[in-house]
Amino acid sequence: MQVTPLDHIKLARDTFVRSVVGSDYEPLSVQCIENATRKLLVADGHPVMLLGKVQSGKTRTFLGIIAYCFDNGFDISVILTKGTRALAQQTLKRLQSTFADLDDEDEIRIYDIMQVPANLPARDRRRKILLVVKKEDDNLNRLSDFLFNKYPDLAAKRVLIIDDEADLASVGFRGNRRTGVRLATIAGMIESLRKRLNNSALLQVTATPYALYLQPQAEYGEDNNFIYQPLRPAYTEIVPIHDRYIGGETYFIRSEQPDSVESYMHVEVMPLEFDALKRSDGRRLKLENVLTSSNCLALRTALLDFVVGASIRRLQQQMAGHRKTRFSMVVHTEQSRESHQWQMQVTERVVNEYIDLATADDGRWNSLVEQSIARLAPALTSAGNPMPRADTVVVTTIDLIEGVRVQRVNSDEDVLAMLGDNGQLRLESVLTVFIGGQILDRGVTIEGLIAFYYGRNPQVFQQDTVLQHSRMYGARPIDDLPVTRFYTSDRLRKVMSRIHEFDHALRIALEPGNDQGVAFIQEERGRIKPCAPNKLMLSQLTSITPGRRLLPIGFQTKAPSYIRTKIARLDAKVSQIAQATGDPVLADLEDVIDAITDALLLLDLEHRECVFDERAFLAAVSYLSKQSAEPLLKGNVLVLVRDGRHARRQFENGRLSNIPYSATDAELANNSAINVPCIMLLRQDGTSAMGWRDAPFYWPVLQAPVNMRPVVFSAEVLADEGSTR
Repeated sequence: MQVTPLDHIKLARDTFVRSVVGSDYEPLSVQCIENATRKLLVADGHPVMLLGKVQSGKTRTFLGIIAYCFDNGFDISVILTKGTRALAQQTLKRLQSTFADLDDEDEIRIYDIMQVPANLPARDRRRKILLVVKKEDDNLNRLSDFLFNKYPDLAAKRVLIIDDEADLASVGFRGNRRTGVRLATIAGMIESLRKRLNNSALLQVTATPYALYLQPQAEYGEDNNFIYQPLRPAYTEIVPIHDRYIGGETYFIRSEQPDSVESYMHVEVMPLEFDALKRSDGRRLKLENVLTSSNCLALRTALLDFVVGASIRRLQQQMAGHRKTRFSMVVHTEQSRESHQWQMQVTERVVNEYIDLATADDGRWNSLVEQSIARLAPALTSAGNPMPRADTVVVTTIDLIEGVRVQRVNSDEDVLAMLGDNGQLRLESVLTVFIGGQILDRGVTIEGLIAFYYGRNPQVFQQDTVLQHSRMYGARPIDDLPVTRFYTSDRLRKVMSRIHEFDHALRIALEPGNDQGVAFIQEERGRIKPCAPNKLMLSQLTSITPGRRLLPIGFQTKAPSYIRTKIARLDAKVSQIAQATGDPVLADLEDVIDAITDALLLLDLEHRECVFDERAFLAAVSYLSKQSAEPLLKGNVLVLVRDGRHARRQFENGRLSNIPYSATDAELANNSAINVPCIMLLRQDGTSAMGWRDAPFYWPVLQAPVNMRPVVFSAEVLADEGSTR
C-alpha cells in the first residue's frame, strides 16, 4: 500500500462540497468526512471503514464523503444497499433530496440501476453519476452490463463504491476447507465488480463491523486461478456521535444509576410470556383472557403505558406550545409470519378490550390509567418535566386509545408501502404498534419510538444481529425518555448489555492513538459470538482466553554476526526492566514493547516453518495491558526474565518446539498474570546442538491475564493449537 501522511493531502472543496456540506455539517462531522476522503485517496484498493453506531448518522456522513470525493477526482459513486426495495427506494430519495440543487444545475445524474435510461447520452456520461444498486443478483448484473458492456468509458473512470451495511451480503462463503471455499453469490458479484474496475475505492459503512475486521488482511487465493481481494479495512474512520443520540449508553450504562430517568426504562418480561406469543395455544393464552392472563402481563402493560405515556407527552408538548407528535411501539420477538399473525390477534384484542373499558364510563379505565401514571411518575419526576393533571391524562387516553393502529411488518413490500418521504416508517395514526421480525432491523428507521417489546432469544447470540435489532437507538428527543420503556427478559437485557460493552471496547481500541492495526473482538464462548460462521470461512482466527499463552514457533535465529551486534544492547534494556533472578515485575508498556521488538529482530520470522505474526503479537500485548479494571495497572505489563535456557528448536519426533519455559516459569507467570498480562523474556543459549545458529537470543512468551474477557482476532499467519496453551 502507498504510504502518505494523510494530513499532507490537501482536499479541494468546490462545487459538491459547497452544495452538500456547506455550513450544515458540524465541525467534527466535517473532520470525519475529510479524514475518510483522504484515506480513500491512498487506500490503493484496500477498503476503508466508516464505522458508526446504529442509526447515528452514517448515511448523512457518507453523503458528505461522496461530495468530497466528487470534488477530488472521483466521477462515479455506486451505492450498494441492503437487498430490499424499501431501502433502495429510501436511499434514492435521500440522494435526490441531498443533491437536488446540483441536479437542477446539471452537475449530476442520479439513477436506480434498474431504471437507468436505455440510451445514456455522452453529455450525461460526462456528468457526475450516482447509482443506487441493491445487493441482489439482478441489480448487480445490470450494473455490470451498464459499466462493462454498454458504457466501458464509464468503467475507466474513477469509481467510489459505497457498501452500505457492508457486513451484510457483501461477505459470506460457501463450501468448506476440505471441498474448497468459495464466495457466496452476492459477495462474489461484488468481488468481480471490484476486480474489473481498475480505478476504484471501497468505503464500507456499518455499525456492526465484526465480520469485516475478522477477514484476512491480504489477498487470499484458494488456487492460482482466482484471488479474493481484501475485505478487511485498512483504515477506519469513526462517525462522531451527535448530542441527540440515544443508544446503548442510555439503556445499559446510565440505566444502572439509581433514580436516574434511564433507571426506569427496563421492564422485565417473563420467558413464559414470549413462549405464549409464539403461536396460538389455548393452554398458554386464550384471546378472551388477554386482560387477566399472567402470560400476557407485560404486553398489555406495555400497550397501556404506551398510550398513557404518549398522552402525557402530547399534553406536555401542548403546554409548551410545541407541535404535538405521533408515537410508535415495536413488538419484535419472532421471525415467523405465523407468530406475527398471532401477535396481531393478541395485540388487537388487548386494544379492543381497552377501548371497551375506556368507553364504558364505569371507572375501570380511570383506575388502569392512574396505575400507569404511578408507574411512569418516578421517571417524569426525575426528569423534572411538568406533569399534566391526572384527569386530563385520562381524557386524552380515551381519545387516543381508539386511534391505535396495529400494523404488521414482515416483508419488503410491507416496508415499502409504509415508507414515508423522509425515509422512515410512516405513522399514519397518532399511535402505531408495529409487529414484525427480521425486516425491522437494518436501515429501517421508526420515529416516535417510546416502547420496544423485544424477545428474540436464541441459544447463542450474534453481536451483529442483536445490535441491528436495536431500533430504539437513534436520534430521539430527550423529553421522550421519561415515558420510554424497553420490555425484555432479564437474560436478554444482560446479553444486550454485555454486547454493548464489547462494542464499546472495540470502538475505544479503534480510536486514534489506540489502533494497533488489529481488531480484537470480545466474545463469550457458548453464549455470544461476533457474527455468523459462514462469514469467516477464509479467516484464520486466534482466540485469547484467560491464562492462554501466545509465542512464536518454527523460527530460526539470524546470523551470529548480526546477533552479536545487537545482543549486548538488548541485554541492557532487559536488565533495566527486570532481573533474571527475580519474580515478575510491573513495567511500563512502551518499555516492554521496545524490548520485545528488539528481541524479535534477532529472529528469522520469514523462515518457511515459522508460524507467527509480529504485529498481532505486539498488538495483543498492548491491548491486554489496557484492559485491566484497576486504573493503576492500565498501560503496564508484568515481565519475567530468565537466562541460561537451552530450549530445542525441534523435538526428537520432528515437532517444532513450543515450550521454551520451565514448568516453574509457567506456573509463576500464570499465578502472577491476574489483572495484567505477563511477558516472559527467556534468554536462550541458542547452540547448534539445540538446532539454532550458535548465538544467544530472547524467546518472548505472552501469558494472558486471568481476569480478562475472551477476544478473537484474525492475523495473517497464526500459531497452530499446539503452539499455545
